[in-house]
Amino acid sequence: MTIKNNSLAVFGAIVATVVTLAAATPLRAETVSQPVSYSDLDLSTDAGVATLKSRVSRAADRICGRTGNVPTVASARCRAKAIEGAKADMAMAVAKSDLRFAAR
Repeated sequence: MTIKNNSLAVFGAIVATVVTLAAATPLRAETVSQPVSYSDLDLSTDAGVATLKSRVSRAADRICGRTGNVPTVASARCRAKAIEGAKADMAMAVAKSDLRFAAR
């Protein structure tokens, strides 16, 4: 995954597998992504990383269709997969930030 303009494509983009129901057909999966920007964050700080995690969480909610306080089983699974899928991208973004900070 290529990161451009400090936006993850779900880190540039969150990639989630969304399970959708089609009337009288078996489950099918589709892959969707949601850009998550972090260009304004200092990922060398705990606060910056926490804000990034929050943004990824909100992106997962948008992708997976969470609409209320209590998610459906399908949306909760989707959300968990989306966040898990974004972890490597988040770690890469934080590591790159640490390298830039160390180079100063």
